[in-house]
Amino acid sequence: MAATWSGSSDDSNEEDESSSEEELMANILAFASSHKSKSASEKEELSQEEIDSSEVETFKSTRKIERLREENLELSAHNDHLSEQVERLKRREDKLIEELDLSKRSEEGLKRELVEVKGYLARIDSSTKKLDHLLGIGKSPSDKRGLGFENDLETSTSKKTIFVEFGE
Repeated sequence: MAATWSGSSDDSNEEDESSSEEELMANILAFASSHKSKSASEKEELSQEEIDSSEVETFKSTRKIERLREENLELSAHNDHLSEQVERLKRREDKLIEELDLSKRSEEGLKRELVEVKGYLARIDSSTKKLDHLLGIGKSPSDKRGLGFENDLETSTSKKTIFVEFGE
């Protein structure tokens, strides 16, 4: 509905039209004002409902934020604990790696020593067999035949090896 106010009017109908236009305008203004006041009160009611709803939502959101904050703190503490545990395990791993390296070096040294000792034992075993053979055939200690000396096959002395018991 559109209402207009015109400033020009005819002489005869000017008063009638102006009063009827004034009445029409007054009615329109009254209608608009009543509609505005109804609308404003509805808005106030809606606003109060919206405010109540908003307060409830805010309260729920606040509680949810607090729960999430507590959960975040718990997870953060758990994360810190796990980080410390990881660091401890890394240090332990480093120590074990160092011990393993030391053990490997020690093992290599012991293997070399074992090879040397086996060679030494092989030489001793060979010498022991030769000495056992010499003692077994009853040769004199000055007779060096069989040990690499072949110059003088006969001994200058003819001593016989005599074994003495360790006595009382």
